[in-house]
Amino acid sequence: MTKPPEAYNIPEIQTDQDLIRAYQQATMKIARWQTWYNINVNTNHFNYNERAKSKRQEEKTNE
Repeated sequence: MTKPPEAYNIPEIQTDQDLIRAYQQATMKIARWQTWYNINVNTNHFNYNERAKSKRQEEKTNE
C-alpha cells in the first residue's frame, strides 16, 4: 500500500468561523482518506452499495 494521507489535527477553535473552517477541513480530509483507501484496495464502496441495492431490488421483483 502507498503511504496514507496525513492525520487530521483539530485546530484550536475560538469562533464560529473557526468551527466552520475546521469542519470543512475535516470533511476534505475524510474524502482524501476514502479516495486513498479505495485506490489501495481497488474498490469503490459507494458503487458497491449501489450495485447491491439494485440487485436486491431485482430479487424482490423476481419473487
